[in-house]
Amino acid sequence: MQNIHLNIKQWNRLFPFFFLLNKEMQVIEMGESLRKLCSFELGTGFEQCFIVTRPRYSKIGFEELQSSVDEMFFLDMKTLKGQVVLRGQFEFLEQEKHLIFVGSPWFTNLEEVANQAIVLKDFAKHDASIDLLHVLHTKEMAEEDNIQL
Repeated sequence: MQNIHLNIKQWNRLFPFFFLLNKEMQVIEMGESLRKLCSFELGTGFEQCFIVTRPRYSKIGFEELQSSVDEMFFLDMKTLKGQVVLRGQFEFLEQEKHLIFVGSPWFTNLEEVANQAIVLKDFAKHDASIDLLHVLHTKEMAEEDNIQL
């Protein structure tokens, strides 16, 4: 099996809301779009940045996250303008001995996106969240039109 290596620019295009954790559970890198949201600096401890709401843990550590790579995670993250839920998964990077989280913010409408001062182009092109937000927006506009009739 071949290894696939991506440079930081490629990571940002494919997973703009990623972050990388070292063994000490410090955030050592993050995607450009995540940087627009977060209220913390690189080197900050994971538990100072995120609250794991799913799956449930009594203790959060590198080994617990590493053993849960098949799980869907919901992380509450304090942002510069409130709070955002990130939905995604962790993967262990064997060569670097780091954990990487890939996911997206979980918004329920376009207004929430705008309130966080990010735009749709901050999301990866393949991110299904964009499609869902467009459907919700279209539905809201149709409901408003029906009310006005």
